[in-house]
Amino acid sequence: MKNLMENLMRFGIVLVVLTMVTSVGFAATQEYKGPDGGTWCDDDNWKDETPRDGKKDDAEIDNGNTVVIDCEPAELDELMIIDGGVQVGTATSGPFFLRVDGDLEMADSSSSDFAILDIVNGDVYVEDQSKDLAEDGDIQITIAAGSSLTLDDGVYFGDSSDGGDSVYDLDIAGDFAVNGDRIEHRGGQLIVDLTGDGTFSWEKTCRLSSDNDSVATFNLSGNAAVNMDGDIELGEKDDGADFAYSLAVNMSGDSTWGTDGEEIKFQDKGQILNITVTDNASLEVKDINDGDEDDGEVNITVSGNGSVEITDDCDIGQGDISITGNGGFYVNDTFRLGIGGATSMTVASTGDVYVGELEMGKKGKEAKLTIDGCRVDAKRLDGMGSNSSIDILGTGSLVISDADDPEDWDEVADLIDDGQIMTSEEGMIVVWDYGVTNDGKLTVRIALPVDVDIQPGGCPNPLRVNLIGGGIYPVAILGSEDFDVLNVDVATITLQGVSPVRSSYDDVSTFGGEACECTAEGPDGFLDLTLKFKRQDILTALEECVGDLRELEHRTEIPLTLSGYLIEPDDDILLEGVDCLRVLNRGRIKTKK
Repeated sequence: MKNLMENLMRFGIVLVVLTMVTSVGFAATQEYKGPDGGTWCDDDNWKDETPRDGKKDDAEIDNGNTVVIDCEPAELDELMIIDGGVQVGTATSGPFFLRVDGDLEMADSSSSDFAILDIVNGDVYVEDQSKDLAEDGDIQITIAAGSSLTLDDGVYFGDSSDGGDSVYDLDIAGDFAVNGDRIEHRGGQLIVDLTGDGTFSWEKTCRLSSDNDSVATFNLSGNAAVNMDGDIELGEKDDGADFAYSLAVNMSGDSTWGTDGEEIKFQDKGQILNITVTDNASLEVKDINDGDEDDGEVNITVSGNGSVEITDDCDIGQGDISITGNGGFYVNDTFRLGIGGATSMTVASTGDVYVGELEMGKKGKEAKLTIDGCRVDAKRLDGMGSNSSIDILGTGSLVISDADDPEDWDEVADLIDDGQIMTSEEGMIVVWDYGVTNDGKLTVRIALPVDVDIQPGGCPNPLRVNLIGGGIYPVAILGSEDFDVLNVDVATITLQGVSPVRSSYDDVSTFGGEACECTAEGPDGFLDLTLKFKRQDILTALEECVGDLRELEHRTEIPLTLSGYLIEPDDDILLEGVDCLRVLNRGRIKTKK
């Protein structure tokens, strides 16, 4: 009997210990039951006990309720906003930090759920996002300026088993960051509005449309920024299904889209990429690669002072590109226009447009480039299919900088003869080469690059905007062993469209090595042609091109183009060279006598 009592006592102690371990090891889900607009810190608003007492419990917000975190909450294992809302902080409160060690789940019970996360004044950090952020219903995430949401282990939008018509609406004036694993959009509509100084960033791949037809839209304004440290993949490669998917990027203000050597890739067919950049916004990616698919589509519109820069290759299967205003467009390497279907590109911009190694109309596809009254630079013309064409209108010009073989010029001449390249009477095909000769066509002129030095012997070349009055700018066309300045027709020379008022010959400078490379070296033993231009005429010409010089950033460098012709019998050969002025617009206005 004694042994039995001892055993029962031991067994009872074990039960007590097991009960304690169980209660510590398995935290309960705390369910919010308070009124709409209720506070997190009121114990009466929770079904059991409030999840703010130091325990790492789960918290569930449902039934359309909204809870306001206006006290420092405890660390949570999981936060579930099923059909309700969480507001972190208030406009008048101090900043709050909400940490979730596990998952943040929103609207994942049914398609009728609507969940809100409103970060008014605080930071939310989610450490182990192993589940979908939103699977089925609609969500809205608002991040105020100075607040942030950080998902440290990737995030999925949408349920791969359904996708449906869910809307995932992100309104960001603060910071939204996805670290660790990838972003994946599996279906429905993803809308990202970035305003003010808002930022959206990710570390790994952003995979869009991996399971269902879907749409993503990024709208950037103000000083907003997307920091893209991983590729964007449209569709899922070799998945056996073709999903209709579109990604739209709309940028205005001074917004930026930056990348650390990443690209936008088309993974399968049926994808559409629309990019619109205006005002002073700028977008940069490494590649835009549509995967050579027949029905991939890319549309790019650049206007105002906007710019799009592709630091490597750009493949446009089909679509339309428009560059207007002072918009800039830059492709460093190969630019393939029209490799899958009908494609057109129209350039009517005073900004810099460079298209690298230009290839048009692969496999007989239709591709058309129109240059309307402006200049387009290309490294070389790598080929034009039978249904491709280039139209140069007005005073437009196509400048091919790497035609170092006479065969390159012969190929351009053949394309002109075939009618694939057409120019107006004032339009030009400009080939940077010493050795080629004109084939007699009035619409085709050959450019001879010349070395130009503004303010020879001085460095840098300042343009003092606040200096009012007259003055003269000296400019020299530099002679060399291969170039005799006595062959220049001085009467045809202009600098940014301005003619010189005087000229003479003297050895005044040594070329710096590249255009706009500043040098203060003096004579080099070769005769130079020195020219004098009225300072006010240069100022007027520059303002017609770039606007009010006082609005430019102090010490901005502006390239000036000098052009003209040689004396007979080579008077059909165009001369062109470039040097830069540095705008100085600080200090008091002074008078130049």
